[in-house]
Amino acid sequence: MREQRQAALARAIRELERRFGPGIVYRLSQAKPKCGALALATGSLGLDQATGIGGVPRGRITELFGPPSCGKTTLAYHILANAQSDGGMAAFIDAAQAMDGEAMLASGVNLDDLLIAVPLSAGEAMEIAEILARCRALDAVVLAALTSLCTAGDPGRRMPEVLRKVNAALKGSPTAIVLVDEGSAIKARPLAPLPFYASLRVALSPLCALRGPGGDVVGLRVQAIVVKNKLAKPGGVAEFTIREGRGIHREAELLDLALSHSLIETLPLGLVYQGELLGKSRGQAIGYLAQTPQVADKLERELGELRGRRIAWRTSGT
Repeated sequence: MREQRQAALARAIRELERRFGPGIVYRLSQAKPKCGALALATGSLGLDQATGIGGVPRGRITELFGPPSCGKTTLAYHILANAQSDGGMAAFIDAAQAMDGEAMLASGVNLDDLLIAVPLSAGEAMEIAEILARCRALDAVVLAALTSLCTAGDPGRRMPEVLRKVNAALKGSPTAIVLVDEGSAIKARPLAPLPFYASLRVALSPLCALRGPGGDVVGLRVQAIVVKNKLAKPGGVAEFTIREGRGIHREAELLDLALSHSLIETLPLGLVYQGELLGKSRGQAIGYLAQTPQVADKLERELGELRGRRIAWRTSGT
């Protein structure tokens, strides 16, 4: 299976270079591909839960949209990192040529095993995504800042046709395609069909800036709402924290979710998990989880089991 997927990806790269010219794709290293399940984790445990399927769906299009600086790109970077876990393969289509390598590294992306393409138009970006989806060798393809290409003069007359082709190419594919869109009130005309073709749409919005002792902004509190979901009930809501230069704050989200599911007790002496004192305050408990990864991992597994039972219940229809 590994050799077949590598060969399929090599054929796709040759086709991309034939159609769009040398240098359209940068293959930075050889990755070990893997096949996955129904969904690919987003990097936010709460959002994985809110989708009802454990993350963004494979074989379908997901749209992340919202105003500037609301965490869309950081979330997309985490999806790439999760796609690469256990030797998976991922691609980043950089429409705005604004890839942030440091932010990718902070989110866990392995740049040496990342496929990068730089398209010249929104239509070209979607054609690249179609070819990569058709080769069935990738776990995730992220397209960033398509709106910037649309507003640069791309008429986008073929966008509905290209989106149909992408969806057809994704049928039965292990690839999750994620489009990052500014999601303005008035969409750029070429991206107007996108909400129709996306199986999952997640609206992100900033709740508040987080400041350090000196008053500097050190992070952002983000809300994510699942506004469309063809695979589960829409309307799920998640909140998580993005730390400046460090990505999604896993331990903070673990604590919040565990409290919401009563896995952690709030007692007079502090926050307690299975008889173990995590700290007297929220900050102390988060610090304890960060310093004690075995406890954090155990808590994450328990939350995952709860989510798995809910997904199984939905699937069974009982």
